[in-house]
Amino acid sequence: MADKGPSRVLSLPSLWCIFFLGAAAIRGVCSGSHSLRYFYTGVSSPGHGIPEFMAAGYVDDQLFTFYNSSVGSVESRATWAEEAIGEHYWDAIIVGTQQRFHMDLRVLEDRYNHTGGSHTLQLLCGCELHADGSIGAFWQHSYDGEDFLGFDMNTFTYVAPVRQAAITQRKWNSKEKVLLQRDRAYLRDICIEWLRKYVEHGAETLRKREPWVHLSERPTPDGGIHLSCQVYGFYPQEISVGWLRNGAILPKEMLAWGVVPSGNGTYQTRVVIEVDPSASDQYECAVKHESLAGELRVRWEPKAFLVPMVVAAVGAVLLAVAIAGIFLFLRRRRIGYKTASTRETGSEDTGGGEPGAGGYPNGAALSSVLHDAEQT
Repeated sequence: MADKGPSRVLSLPSLWCIFFLGAAAIRGVCSGSHSLRYFYTGVSSPGHGIPEFMAAGYVDDQLFTFYNSSVGSVESRATWAEEAIGEHYWDAIIVGTQQRFHMDLRVLEDRYNHTGGSHTLQLLCGCELHADGSIGAFWQHSYDGEDFLGFDMNTFTYVAPVRQAAITQRKWNSKEKVLLQRDRAYLRDICIEWLRKYVEHGAETLRKREPWVHLSERPTPDGGIHLSCQVYGFYPQEISVGWLRNGAILPKEMLAWGVVPSGNGTYQTRVVIEVDPSASDQYECAVKHESLAGELRVRWEPKAFLVPMVVAAVGAVLLAVAIAGIFLFLRRRRIGYKTASTRETGSEDTGGGEPGAGGYPNGAALSSVLHDAEQT
């Protein structure tokens, strides 16, 4: 009886994460360049909200076109891409690609001896244009999230990291020479040509934007301080953010947020650490981004945070002393006033008179001071 093999039934959120986070995974090799990438994902047993086939195109990290077989039509996500390529360019291509993925999945299930479960086939292909004019390319198939077959641009041959792909590798490298020529021509010429067009039409959207840095702090219950370095407004997505202590990189932050979209075409991130306010260490947030000429460092000034805390503590003590002094003073004043009133009018004072008379804080003024102290 054939082994059913691992069943790869993915939830819809998991599949979408694999599909879209692939763009971020490639950003590391695209620093200082522009890139054009296409992602294709086919599922052998769709259902439960998972479509049979999806495809997407990215210029840098900007999604400009998307296809979902459940919807059945290509969606344009960028007007500048429409200007470069035309609105219905992808429609004819997607239909044939979806059918090919469907057939390829059946072949792969047989090679892996899979007779059940749901499995995925993915393809990432594209190119990148570096600032110095050199080019790069990538063409990689994966099955169930693991590398299956790739194209080596140095040797212009297909490489097989797993034995199940050896049959395809030998066939494509020897008998199907036309495939080698086609894929090499696409990666070296056609892909680069279209990338230049996209970059030209999307120049404003794809231009570099320098990051803004904001430092903030808040006390912790154990007497420490959480220092937060928020970096926002930058493009492209790839960025390096970390804290330095006395000029040395901290090996581990307490909390590092991922890079997330800001909603306006730029990105933001945050790194938080906990420090001891009584120590004399100096802390800086260091930022590296391709829009910057060099590393940007922003120093945390502890006085900006510690002085209000000290003032609040001292102020609370002084306020308590002041209130006690005012109470004693008013008590003595009241005794003297009552004595004088008794002598002048012959009647006992009932506590009348205008609140705050004589320049002393009235009830409203004293309450506002207490309120401010509580908020400090």
